[in-house]
Amino acid sequence: MAEIHKEVGRMSGKDLLEQISSLIDGKLLASKDDIESIKTELFEIKKENLSLKGEVESLREEIKKRDIKLEALENFTRRNNLLFKGVKGDRGAEKETIIKFCREVLGTEVSDSVQEAYRVETSFPMIKVVCAGQKQVLDILRNSKRLKGTGFFIDRDYCWETRVKRGKLFRCRREFLQKNPGLKIRIVADTLIMEGRRFKWDEKEGLKGASEEDQEWMEKLSAEK
Repeated sequence: MAEIHKEVGRMSGKDLLEQISSLIDGKLLASKDDIESIKTELFEIKKENLSLKGEVESLREEIKKRDIKLEALENFTRRNNLLFKGVKGDRGAEKETIIKFCREVLGTEVSDSVQEAYRVETSFPMIKVVCAGQKQVLDILRNSKRLKGTGFFIDRDYCWETRVKRGKLFRCRREFLQKNPGLKIRIVADTLIMEGRRFKWDEKEGLKGASEEDQEWMEKLSAEK
């Protein structure tokens, strides 16, 4: 320790150390212990952030599952509804218009099947029909194949979220058929069925297969010229 008392210029080593210590305290400079403490705090903050990110991701998944259930529930409440697109009729006489349309165009009698019918205000003529049950809905949809090329369409009354997904699926369907005209592909509710494989639309990931095998098959098909 004798070395510390050697003079440095006109100041001893001990005085120099005291002066440096005073400067550190006076200028609020961090000591080695302070730096280690800060590092520890930063590590804990990063650790906490990772934990929070995990919780946020978990919440997103829960919200996604909840939204899927709500969408399915809303579609279930609409299961007996049909939309007749392109069909015009006098206001207040929509029910009679639909009964006549089904009889003359579809060749089916729905007098006892239609509970309600009213016009939907859109740029395209549309009448919303509430049927007595699923049997009546399926009978009408089965006969709707007669409408091909007529400019009339009959569709289920899906909720907005499902309609958006179906719009994306129909676009995908067109793109696949342009490359592969012989492809067996159809859309049922919010699912695209292609060669027996099922795909759904995900806002984050796009068209997504029901399994990894289906996803790989679709990606390979998409890559073909």
